[in-house]
Amino acid sequence: MKHNTNASVCIIHQQSVCAKSGLTSLDNVMAVVTKIVSLISSQALNKQKFDALLDEINSVYNGLLMPSAKKELRSFLGLASYYRDYIPNFSEIVLPLTGLTKRKVSNILPWPIEAEEAFVKIKDELIRTPTLHTPDISHPFWLYTDASATAIGACLAQHDDVGKELPIAFFSKKLTPTQMKWSTIEREAFCVLEALKKFDTWVFGGKIQVVSDHNPFTYLTNSAPHGAKLSRWALALQRYNLTISYRKGIQHGNADALSRLAIDSIN
Repeated sequence: MKHNTNASVCIIHQQSVCAKSGLTSLDNVMAVVTKIVSLISSQALNKQKFDALLDEINSVYNGLLMPSAKKELRSFLGLASYYRDYIPNFSEIVLPLTGLTKRKVSNILPWPIEAEEAFVKIKDELIRTPTLHTPDISHPFWLYTDASATAIGACLAQHDDVGKELPIAFFSKKLTPTQMKWSTIEREAFCVLEALKKFDTWVFGGKIQVVSDHNPFTYLTNSAPHGAKLSRWALALQRYNLTISYRKGIQHGNADALSRLAIDSIN
């Protein structure tokens, strides 16, 4: 198994962000960074040494203590948010934590069980090695989208030569109170537009297959939409080379989880 320089640079950047958060020992973080830089410069970063460094990084993250004040919690959320593209269902997972940063909450944080579970979950996701793939612009993109009552989620992927799905990036976003009142088709259309905006650098100009578990949404680009909002969004979709297909919700786990599972687990 070969580990390239890009993966190592990613770890360096990850550790520098962690150091700035003030949530762990700066000496420990910088010691790991120094080792990686030294190994890259000497081109001696083989699998054994890479895995050893990953173990050190894991121990650094495992040492993160639960924040006791809002400032510490905001620092942790800043660190986690930087890597949200690598964490499926990010917006929903951190929902109990972002709620603790509101003005009405005491500066000395109360820690309900759902917030503690969210903190542990995010730490686990930061430690876990991502299994994302580099996009190949010569191949079609698959965009799986889903909108729940409170959030939207998407998974951008491609397929290899044997049809295996290769996830590239995840996207999730909490809806505002106004957006939560939209109709289902409006939330689904908004989800696709936001996901395309997020992944525009990769997908613009390429062939895109959008997959939704909301069947009426598949007709959005094929017929005259009802309402100014949907008409405007249907027009915005025309800049992309895309087709929309339907997949039953039970088969739509990659995108559906991004907008639903965390709320189910919290409740």
